[in-house]
Amino acid sequence: MQSERDAAAQRLRGYRDSLRARGLAVRETYIEHGDYQQASGADATRRLLALDQPPTAIFAAGDAMALGTIHAAQDLGLAVPGDLPVVGFDDLPVAAASRPALTTVRQALAHLGEVAVQHLVQLAQGNVPPVPAPFPTVLVTRESTAPPPPRHESPQNPVSHGQRAGQ
Repeated sequence: MQSERDAAAQRLRGYRDSLRARGLAVRETYIEHGDYQQASGADATRRLLALDQPPTAIFAAGDAMALGTIHAAQDLGLAVPGDLPVVGFDDLPVAAASRPALTTVRQALAHLGEVAVQHLVQLAQGNVPPVPAPFPTVLVTRESTAPPPPRHESPQNPVSHGQRAGQ
């Protein structure tokens, strides 16, 4: 579906832009593509955690994939957020009910629905609806994220200040 591809592209662009704005490199090996289902999140997480230098946190483009990430991490013996912080996107009702409760990015879904209906009406009238402005988002911090543990610099484990190893 075109709208899902557009949303996925926008979320990926936002991820890349956020990293760059903070002076962090975008590691293409850390980008996995999924289908917004829990199983694809779990599969992607297993691949990411099998890398020689796995990520120190995972942002999933949808809450269902983030829940798959949590389950895969726990299956591998990792604690969320202690070993692997996880963030989702959408703030589905299940996000607050999961254990740990999922930190997520909330969209104004009611507003999104209103805009969708307005577009359908315009299409039904034979008009081309305008491209909507990006919808506002809010980070909802819950239990699946925590500050990074303190790291000590050593010649064997150099860490840039303000950046976790592996980022």
